[in-house]
Amino acid sequence: MRFDPPLTEATLLRRYKRFFADIEFDDGTRDTAHTNNTGRMTGCSTPGARVLVSRAPAGNKLAWRWHAVKLGSVWQCVDTQLPNKLVVEALRAREIPELARYTGVRAEVKLDGPSRFDAGLWELSAAELSASDAPAADGTRTRRALADSPREPPPDRSLAARRRDPTRARAPDAVVEVKNVTLRDGHLALFPDAPTERGRKHLAELTALARAGTRAVLIPFVGRSDVRAFDAAVDIDPAWAHALDSAADAGVLVLPQQARLSKRGAQLSGPLPWERRPR
Repeated sequence: MRFDPPLTEATLLRRYKRFFADIEFDDGTRDTAHTNNTGRMTGCSTPGARVLVSRAPAGNKLAWRWHAVKLGSVWQCVDTQLPNKLVVEALRAREIPELARYTGVRAEVKLDGPSRFDAGLWELSAAELSASDAPAADGTRTRRALADSPREPPPDRSLAARRRDPTRARAPDAVVEVKNVTLRDGHLALFPDAPTERGRKHLAELTALARAGTRAVLIPFVGRSDVRAFDAAVDIDPAWAHALDSAADAGVLVLPQQARLSKRGAQLSGPLPWERRPR
């Protein structure tokens, strides 16, 4: 994923009321950026830290959006929308080997339950693919960069287009949930950085799907390059840590993915091992 134009560096002055961050640019001007990260962002919101921001689309109340913070020598993603977009892009390009057999990919899939999953995956037959005018899952589809627009071009929502899309004809063969990981302890990337009832609910839903025969996938997205493994933050949310273990034991596929981010773009750099420590 390329950012066009590149993201802009600034200095964080303070984060407040969860969604607001006062920033100062290198020319001395100050403004307020929006952050979509509602978590504690432990270690990621220290005043004086360098941040990456982009111009918000016209009509937004705030002129800037906050995407990353510099921690030591690496950029850490704090934008909760970017991981989902990057993972869906990688799934369509079939860059995650364990999921490469799925030729149909659709973001934001809702099943019978109350929650939406970040992606649905389909193993489409040759007949389904030839009958569809849906974009190929080979990474060739043109995308607008996050810094330019946070959304893909609006889909064709006509009845004819829906009938041509094989991913709307049946339930997905697999579902994917993405979690943005920001906490670090030594060589480990840890999730969550605060107790998360919502996160436990998502794990319970993935577990139920796996037990019912649907392939369920959790992708902890580690948007920093200075760690070597992933695990649950058992000291912060032991219930989530035990739920993660139970989900894996029930068949949920846990695939931590590491990413590199710069002013000019972001990309998955490969898998991280899950280091399951004693609970």
